[in-house]
Amino acid sequence: MTSEDDYVHPFSTGGSRISMCAPGVGILTTSIGNLYKSVTGTSSAAPHVAAACAILKSIHKDWNYKQIKATLELTTDDIQKSKWDEYGGAGRLNLRRALELNTPSIFEIISPLHFSGINLDTNLLIIGTINTALFDNYKLYWGYGDVPNIWNDISYDNIGKVNANLGSVHLKFTKDTLITIRLVVNESNGRSNERRVLLFVQGSKTEILSKSIDTLFANDKNAVSFKARTSNLTRMYFYFKPRNSNLNFRLAEHESERITGFVKNHYLLLTSNDLIPNLEYNCY
Repeated sequence: MTSEDDYVHPFSTGGSRISMCAPGVGILTTSIGNLYKSVTGTSSAAPHVAAACAILKSIHKDWNYKQIKATLELTTDDIQKSKWDEYGGAGRLNLRRALELNTPSIFEIISPLHFSGINLDTNLLIIGTINTALFDNYKLYWGYGDVPNIWNDISYDNIGKVNANLGSVHLKFTKDTLITIRLVVNESNGRSNERRVLLFVQGSKTEILSKSIDTLFANDKNAVSFKARTSNLTRMYFYFKPRNSNLNFRLAEHESERITGFVKNHYLLLTSNDLIPNLEYNCY
């Protein structure tokens, strides 16, 4: 989120998955008692972007969400750095410029998926689409960690692609680690945008180190908690249904995996909204 003087607030989220930033400091809004108040937070910045998406969609009814997202990113204002960065993403939202760009754009890494895994020794093929209004060229890199300091070249091309091979690289590691794939799309106006994908490199077998199922009281309701710890970063799926019933097993998401995708500590809370009291359940 940004301030009135286009400064990215220190409480803002940062990292490789940032899309863009928007005003979120000192935003005037309604309050109880028929009053107004000034608020600060990403909850104030997000509605600016949501409203911009709605306006673009009302004008370009045939555009999908990927095209709307790319258009907003391509038309932002640089406020900290001249190109994409881990703090402000593509820059600060500028709806006027977005409305002036009538050609649909899209750029994405289709495969591998974000937070997916690869082997210690692998030939990695990157598939994606790059079709932007002011496209000049793209570059593909990889680096160690979630925000690498050093980038290794994979490929370069000045021809756009649609669901095609963007580049490939042979990677060989000696231990489990985390790497980032970085796609930089350079525009003819001198600006650039990025897409990044984080990959887990794992060669060791995943083991469940501990697990427990407990009953507790949460938010004035009886609840059941499931906890597990795994040796590697993983995604765990939990299925349950009433015992001796003809119902299909139901999938429940683990709380810690809804955002991060892959974790070692897994936690799930089921309340009376999920479970029928006094019934036994099967789960796996």
